[in-house]
Amino acid sequence: MTNKNSKKLEELALLHELRRQQLASVLSQQQFVSTQMWEHQQARQAIESFGKKKEGDEILVPFGAGVHAFAKITKAKQILVGVGASLSIEKTPEGAIKTLDERIEELEKESDKLSEVSQQVKTEVDKISAEIEATYKKAEE
Repeated sequence: MTNKNSKKLEELALLHELRRQQLASVLSQQQFVSTQMWEHQQARQAIESFGKKKEGDEILVPFGAGVHAFAKITKAKQILVGVGASLSIEKTPEGAIKTLDERIEELEKESDKLSEVSQQVKTEVDKISAEIEATYKKAEE
């Protein structure tokens, strides 16, 4: 193997590893966005169910890890929606659903962008792999 081929293989191997790391990062971001979409959809369903309740109705409030508490509804037409920086605003169930729908739409757009990027990076990784293989075969001749 010539010094030129050896150097090219080193460069390709480094580039390949960088692209694989980039792909792993994009896939991790996709997973995060997917989890966020699921949480928003779950919240939307809970609000739809809550919107059918009236003041005085008893409900189960989930704390997580399978732990719940009984509670009575005191304000059936008011929901607190987080707007960032630990701030929340009161909305009607319909208003909260609208906000969640807008957020879900944004998350879907982000998911689509990340899918495009991951496909592009995957294509680059495949091309680099093929180039490494071709360079290796050429060097063996």
